[in-house]
Amino acid sequence: MRTDYYRFQLGDSECVSLCDGSMDYQLESIFTNAPRSDVVAALQAHGLPTEVITTPYAYLYVGAGKHKILVDMGLGNLEPTTGRLLEGMRDAGLSPEGIDAVFITHAHPDHVGGALNDAGEPNFPNANYFICKVEWDSLPVRRC
Repeated sequence: MRTDYYRFQLGDSECVSLCDGSMDYQLESIFTNAPRSDVVAALQAHGLPTEVITTPYAYLYVGAGKHKILVDMGLGNLEPTTGRLLEGMRDAGLSPEGIDAVFITHAHPDHVGGALNDAGEPNFPNANYFICKVEWDSLPVRRC
C-alpha cells in the first residue's frame, strides 16, 4: 500500500505532509556549478543513484484550529508521475472542499499546477488564496 502522506503535530496544529508525486532530473539541471565527476562521486559516496536525481513534490496541510490550510497545490496532472495530491489528501482523511486557505509560496508550476481540475474548476473551491504581492505582480497573466 502506497502512503502519500505523513501526519505530525506542531504545537496545537495538526500537520500533514502530502506527496503529489515526483520527477527525475538530469544531474546537470540540478548541479549547475560543479563538474559532473564531482557530483557523481558525491552521490556514490552516499549510495545514491548517479544518473538522475528524483525530486519528490511535497506540500503541507495545517489544521490550525478552525482553519484548514494548504501550502501550495502541487503540479497536478502536468506530468505522468504527478497528480497524487488529492488522492493523498483523501487517504489522510482530508477533504479538498474543507480547505479554507491556500498559501502559495511562489507561482512555479509545481506549486500552482494543481489549482484546477480537468474541467477547469478549482480543486479547493471553498478556499481563499494568498500569494505575496511581489510574486502576484510578476505573473504574466492574471484573470481575477
